[in-house]
Amino acid sequence: MKMSTSFLSVILFFITSAAAFPIYNLPPTAIGSLAGFLFAAEDVASSDTARMGAFGGATVQFGFLSGSAGEGLTFSAQVSRAGVLTDAIGVSFATSDGTATGGAACTAGVDYITTSGTLSWAAGDPAFKAFNVVLCDDSAVESGETINLTLSNPTGGATLGTPTSVVVTITDNDSQIQFSSATYSQSETGPTATMTVVRTGTTVGFGATVNYATVAGGTAIGGASCGAGVDYINASGPLTFTNTGPGNTSQTFTISICDDALSEPSETVNLQLSSPGPGANITLGSQSAAAMTILDNEADTTAPVITYTPIPANSFNPTLNATITDTVGVTGATIFWSINGGAFASAGCSLSGGNAQSGTWSCQITGMVNPNAVKYYLTATDAALNTSTNPTGGATTPNLFTFGAATVPAGTYNNMSLGNGVSLGGNVDILGSLSLSGIVNGGASKLTLECAATVSGGGEGSYVVGNMEKFFCGAATFTYNVGAPFGAPPVAPEETTAEPEGAVSNYSPLTVTITGGTVGSSLTVGVTDGFMGGAMQTNAISRFWTLTENGDLTANLTGTYRNEDVVGTETSYKVLRRTGGTTLYYAGGTVNAATNTFSAPGVSDFSQWTAGTLVPTAASATISGRAVGSSGRGLANVTVSASNIQGNVVSFARTNSFGYFTLYDIPAGADYVVSAASKRYRFDPSSFVVSLEDNVTGISFVAKE
Repeated sequence: MKMSTSFLSVILFFITSAAAFPIYNLPPTAIGSLAGFLFAAEDVASSDTARMGAFGGATVQFGFLSGSAGEGLTFSAQVSRAGVLTDAIGVSFATSDGTATGGAACTAGVDYITTSGTLSWAAGDPAFKAFNVVLCDDSAVESGETINLTLSNPTGGATLGTPTSVVVTITDNDSQIQFSSATYSQSETGPTATMTVVRTGTTVGFGATVNYATVAGGTAIGGASCGAGVDYINASGPLTFTNTGPGNTSQTFTISICDDALSEPSETVNLQLSSPGPGANITLGSQSAAAMTILDNEADTTAPVITYTPIPANSFNPTLNATITDTVGVTGATIFWSINGGAFASAGCSLSGGNAQSGTWSCQITGMVNPNAVKYYLTATDAALNTSTNPTGGATTPNLFTFGAATVPAGTYNNMSLGNGVSLGGNVDILGSLSLSGIVNGGASKLTLECAATVSGGGEGSYVVGNMEKFFCGAATFTYNVGAPFGAPPVAPEETTAEPEGAVSNYSPLTVTITGGTVGSSLTVGVTDGFMGGAMQTNAISRFWTLTENGDLTANLTGTYRNEDVVGTETSYKVLRRTGGTTLYYAGGTVNAATNTFSAPGVSDFSQWTAGTLVPTAASATISGRAVGSSGRGLANVTVSASNIQGNVVSFARTNSFGYFTLYDIPAGADYVVSAASKRYRFDPSSFVVSLEDNVTGISFVAKE
């Protein structure tokens, strides 16, 4: 069934006209049938459907999705009515804070005046209704702030449509004008210095002006022209910012600098901005005053002084902060770096604190990968065109730090920071400082430290596996932070072949105290995991140190071994030195089992060193000597005996008429106490301790007569 528009209008008239056909008198079944009839119609015109609405009602909603207006204006919020027009309807509205702050009046801190109320439509009124929101003006430069607008509580049978909640943005209309920097500098060479003034905030579409001037209070003297005693020409005037384009946010002015022949300190010129305009919405920023330093250019040959803390290992694309000082002022600094031996890249540094005479410059290294060995150095130039480099050698003597398991290129370096897993790609020479933060594999290469070089960070987990050389230019104490590869199998040198059970390699430092020698001599130290030749493998430490001298040095040595190195009876250890294929006990050496250290004083023949006992050179041996009086005359019938450490006598004899004795068939490879006794004579000392590895001769007992 199809229904014409006119027919539908007639039906609607009868339904909605209580005077003609009171609908409330119809039975419910009739009302339902009538509603079904109406909404089953297929060709209802769209205008008629809109008039009918949802079951014949009206809707109210905002006439926009979002809005905006500038500070100091009034925003008109439009609300529309749709659907049936036959009834009088109404709706409530209200504002609430988004990022903007509402209030009862435009006072400090208030962005808009809060409002609420009701909008009403008479029957048959299709017009838009509106309510106004007053936006408060201030002088703060700020981003846009938001207000929430909401509709609620429809009346007269109306319902809420979409949208019923919208956001209005208050756009800022303020801008600030200020100097681009609080400090400027310019060489006395001039001839002018340029100052930049910037504008921020709302700028597009708005012009602005400000006045600038040089003012009193600086150490420099201004004048109308350059002449005796005048350092700069006074300057003042307006700056005009355009509505759009390049001049909209930045303007400059210049000051003429007067060059003289005087050698003098740097001098300052005070600068001031004033009278921003037009209107109260254009104000001065915090940097409305600035100082410009005139840097003297007479006969200054002193280059800038660059100081900084070396970059630590495991830094990735780091920023290096350097302090650079200079009398006339630094005009620029540059960092240079090379990654894994490649070509040097460079980047300018920025002044991040202080001033041109004493400031902090931030320098950024980029382009790193993993692993990296990064060489770097800095340069700085002052207003008198003096240039300095740190380190002094620049590209030929750079600093270096590592990231990851990098390989360090061979060469000479100033400061070096090495992390875990780093390897030496050749011999490395260090002039300044070495910082260790991991195990460094020297391999067949040598790490050399010159006289002034220092080491930090050495210890468990931070040492060099390989050879470390140190030059000495006087009395000094130095610790060689060396060790063998952790977990490597022990090495048995020369004729020794046995290996101890469970040998573990690790940090094994050797401390050297230089007591004499030739200036510029060096000592190289390396440690080997294994028994030293000539040491008894059942009673020695499974580790030894090889010391190589270049020049002439005398030193006291202290080596540190590990608990896992100990084989046999540690309390019986002595200091062993191996030179020219022969291993001997070192006279005066001591072993401290409590601290796992051995000490050897007054060493001038360095060779190889360990702690333990000697390998016996014979199955049994003899001990011989003589007993004499204070005059040197031989004493007969003196009883001489040899006892083991348990106190058992293993051999004895009496001296002959000339005082000589020999003790036979004593087992080698142990310590014995050799004693002399006589009813007639008293000997001092009356006994000696002998470590018997082979025949011993020359034992002498002297009687107190």
